[in-house]
Amino acid sequence: TLKMPTTKLSDQNKENIRTNFEKSVSGSNSGRAIILDTSMDVEPLQINPNLDKLLSNSTFSQSQIAKAFNIPTEFLNGVGDQQSSITEMTSLYVNALSIYLKPIISELELKFGCDVTADFASSIDVDHQQLIKNVVSLSTSKSPVISPHLAIQILKNAGAMGLDEISDGDTIAVPNDTTNEARALLLLADNGLLKLKEGAGLTATVNDIAENPKNLKIQEIEAAQIPRLRDEVAVVVLNGNYALEAGLSVGKDSIAFEKSDSEAAKTYVNIIAVKEGNEKNEGIQALVKVLQSDTITKYINDTYDGAVVPFK
Repeated sequence: TLKMPTTKLSDQNKENIRTNFEKSVSGSNSGRAIILDTSMDVEPLQINPNLDKLLSNSTFSQSQIAKAFNIPTEFLNGVGDQQSSITEMTSLYVNALSIYLKPIISELELKFGCDVTADFASSIDVDHQQLIKNVVSLSTSKSPVISPHLAIQILKNAGAMGLDEISDGDTIAVPNDTTNEARALLLLADNGLLKLKEGAGLTATVNDIAENPKNLKIQEIEAAQIPRLRDEVAVVVLNGNYALEAGLSVGKDSIAFEKSDSEAAKTYVNIIAVKEGNEKNEGIQALVKVLQSDTITKYINDTYDGAVVPFK
């Protein structure tokens, strides 16, 4: 709000001042300091502190939120023709959203000095179906814009792809050494993709697969070579060190990983071994305390992002 404390202005003068002020704070002038003389005062619009506190501490019901977006309560909870209700709600939501965003868009256009178009597609794509359709189109067209691997990463990062999206007959690459192959198979079993024979445990091989409901093809590969197959198979199961070498983040890129309470994690946990009789040594006790401290736990989590799991 602009205030002219001691001056009475005509409508035309008000419009001239408004136009000149808008030019001074938009376009190439956006972000620059505002300099006013004593005849003018700028008062930014502010939300009432009490109203802000009320909004921040209120929990709104489903019906209240629907009302804010002009969605009739009878459309909620699948009443009537559910698909029709969803379609109608989407339309009403977008229309209401545009009303709330119009002042923001107007302000952006003023600041940037150009037209701003709002894309509401992502706000209504609640089940990622539109995102999936777009990514598939970009990665499988006659002239692919993105690689299949990048397509998968985009969907994973958006939370639109997980273990449920592994298809019947897909190939999964696992390490071919005894220890890591067993750990890979246990990981797949823990996530419901297959079932191992009773007692197979940490010596499991592909011959110990008792049930394979999705007819997955398990491809045994030398562990160090597995990262190179990411674009050739549906899923790769690889060791944390090879994941790090390949520039992968367990926390961001994986769709499943060994939990700290898994059989493999408990079995292959790093231990501190000392000669008998040195268990109570002050230096050893101090080392154990440091290694199990919150500081080391935070360092491991921040540095290795899930590739190394702190264990107490």
